[in-house]
Amino acid sequence: MRREEFVLTGAALAGVAAFGAGRAIARADAEPSIVPSPLLEPPTMLTPAQMLADIAAFADTLVEVGPDPFYTSSRAAFDVARTEAEESCAQPQSSSAFALAMGQLTAALNDGHVSVINTPYDWNSPVFPLLLSVDYDNALITVNPHNLQVPAGSRILSIGNRSADDLVSRTLAVTGGQTPALRRAFARPNEILYLLDGASPNYDVSFVTPMGVAGHAQLDAGTRPTFHRRPYVFTLTHDAIAVIRYNMCYDRTAFASFLLQAFTRVRDDCARAVVIDIRNNGGGNSNVTDALWPYLGGSPCEGTMQIRCRVSNRLKREYGPERYAEIYGQRALSAQDGTIITDRESGKFTLETTPLRATVPKFFLIGPNTFSSGNKCAFEASLCRFATLVGEETAEPVDTTGEVYLLALPNSSLRVSLTTKTFSFDGYANGQTVKPDIVAPRTVRDYAIGKDPAMDAVRQRLGPSSCPTPTG
Repeated sequence: MRREEFVLTGAALAGVAAFGAGRAIARADAEPSIVPSPLLEPPTMLTPAQMLADIAAFADTLVEVGPDPFYTSSRAAFDVARTEAEESCAQPQSSSAFALAMGQLTAALNDGHVSVINTPYDWNSPVFPLLLSVDYDNALITVNPHNLQVPAGSRILSIGNRSADDLVSRTLAVTGGQTPALRRAFARPNEILYLLDGASPNYDVSFVTPMGVAGHAQLDAGTRPTFHRRPYVFTLTHDAIAVIRYNMCYDRTAFASFLLQAFTRVRDDCARAVVIDIRNNGGGNSNVTDALWPYLGGSPCEGTMQIRCRVSNRLKREYGPERYAEIYGQRALSAQDGTIITDRESGKFTLETTPLRATVPKFFLIGPNTFSSGNKCAFEASLCRFATLVGEETAEPVDTTGEVYLLALPNSSLRVSLTTKTFSFDGYANGQTVKPDIVAPRTVRDYAIGKDPAMDAVRQRLGPSSCPTPTG
């Protein structure tokens, strides 16, 4: 038996780090509308005046560029958070402490696209060597697959003198997102551990393995642990299921070429089903996904989306008229500063034909990490019944924000992402997420140990394979 896999990556984009904008940096465009200047290392210490000026710059820009800056929260909640942030800056403090204060302020907006992008953690090495994540029950789980001392899927109890419960609560306090599930998905415990406790040459770790065995280890500091996902990967499983892991809506030309190869394999190798896995799709350019639909079929359908933006002279100056009009439209280009522009876009799926359209059962795997343009992909798959949706409901509502603007704070050198558009769809209530047809939850621990209830559910739906084992 042979497992077939290929990938077409183009030039893979790095994910956004830090407090919660992590899986995508815009709904309509994965790349910021302006390529930002290189990140500047934050200064070691900041004065109260410098920190207050940075808070004001963030708050003023939030209102200046956003059509509804409190779309996912409220002005009152933000004002309370701002007062708390300002009070915490009464004395000089480190950049790490100020990054945490800014994180709590951005988190008060409950917007998965609004976040502190860079912190002192980005310039420090070595650091805590295990990649940590927060599970559905707020357990702190290591997902690092290569450490023999602390097995992947272990529940961390403490790191040095800091309990896991304390680290999780402090992490979630600075993580933005419309829902608790989204905040857990975007949590960055490794970064918060450094901002709270600084660097250490080694770490005492208490944990419980997935088998329930208590353990203790002393780990040397290492480089920042990360996972690098390729934008799209094709796999033909041992039982003839074609799996497309669609992790990023990136580069429509490359994606179209990838799909041609993938669905040629679906036809030629007797695949008995097609699974599109978007559980880790954090977004990008929504238009990239359009290349997928002709291969899937579905019911004729249409939907209407309302898009709102605020005319901003700042963005006109920084982007230039041509780029600004491309993003926000000619009406916004000619309108006065501060004007709210509302556009309605009606989308029809004409179901273009292709000789490679799959005629076998089709499934989409979705979950809490399906975000931004990935969430829009899940929504369209559900709306037009392109496939059966399996997994967990998405953590981001269908009505959401996007089109990120990156603001460099003048004194701390921190960079903050802000949203400049809101999106809503006719027929979907405020806060409604995309829900699966077949519920198959997958915990962080499941992921770490290679357990996949969603694929198990697909196989149960399909029944035993009648196709020969693929040989390549």
